[in-house]
Amino acid sequence: SCVANCPDANPSLGILQTYAMDNINKCVLQCISPYFAFPPTKKCVVICPDPYYNSGSDKSCKRCPSLCTSCAFYTFCTGCVAGSYF
Repeated sequence: SCVANCPDANPSLGILQTYAMDNINKCVLQCISPYFAFPPTKKCVVICPDPYYNSGSDKSCKRCPSLCTSCAFYTFCTGCVAGSYF
């Protein structure tokens, strides 16, 4: 059946988080390459928005460290919040 949003995870019922793949109109457990799961919107995206980075290991968007406004990966900030420095 058609749904407006992909179901949220419910571990007690054994339901895993799903993500919307707009290009194929399906809810998936893992985004298909070249897409990454973006948890805040529960959608698959090609590029993770700042302050997130593309994590190739599990095909998801991961949050940059708190003092980074952008990062290439967790240990490499490419932008800093005001008052912070590289």
